Amino acid sequence: IDAIVRQFVEFAQPSDAEPVERVDVGALIGSLAAGYQRADAGDSPQMTLEIEPDVGWIGQPTVLARILANLLENARRYGRTPGEPRAEVRVGARRDGRWLVLTVRDRGPGVPASQLPRLARPFTRLDTERSHHGGSGLGLAIVARLARRYGGQLQLDLPPDGGLSVQVRLQDAG
Repeated sequence: IDAIVRQFVEFAQPSDAEPVERVDVGALIGSLAAGYQRADAGDSPQMTLEIEPDVGWIGQPTVLARILANLLENARRYGRTPGEPRAEVRVGARRDGRWLVLTVRDRGPGVPASQLPRLARPFTRLDTERSHHGGSGLGLAIVARLARRYGGQLQLDLPPDGGLSVQVRLQDAG
């Protein structure tokens, strides 16, 4: 219940009070990934990091951390490759002109293509089969909302070889 309430508060509250600064994206991703590796080893995803050297972003650090944490948690929960004990997750960060492009891709069962548009809606969970994973259905809705705050967007794709690929594009603030 605490996790659901925390996600709801994150979804509802603006965080305009935090100052804007340059964020070392590689260091932030590395820190989050290390946190997962220190967690329960049987449940931690196997992560491959594909981060452009010296990639940075100008914005609120907690916003970027919230986006990445939600994407990594979704990949950990739902992205386990069938027949494998852990999720295989690839995390990418690069610059594309004025955009920071984040990609989190898992090798899980994916979702039906017809359901992709629903995934970023608040409180949406695709099926009761996923209920044993916990969660409130707010993770991707929070990511989409935060991306829009920075003039960006959330894009969901189903790679031909399976899994789910999530891309977030963010503009620098200021």
